[in-house]
Amino acid sequence: MPEQLPTALTELTQLTVESLSAVRGDKKQLENAMLSFLEKCKELNLNIEQIENMLGVNEQSIMDLAQLNESDEEVLIDFFEDWAESSF
Repeated sequence: MPEQLPTALTELTQLTVESLSAVRGDKKQLENAMLSFLEKCKELNLNIEQIENMLGVNEQSIMDLAQLNESDEEVLIDFFEDWAESSF
């Protein structure tokens, strides 16, 4: 699986960007898309730092690519923090 990880991350990023872009402004649907992303991250055995980097610590984050507004980004950040506390 390690040799397949870059491809899996690229696919996950593309899928997540599409999902988030499609539900901008809808808190519940943003949370559902985020949960799907986080579950896939766990399946790939990513740690919290890797997930944080994908979400927005680095440039060209998933949230940047999805062109979310600040309010939508806050929904995802709050949801991620809640999820991380209960999952790791």
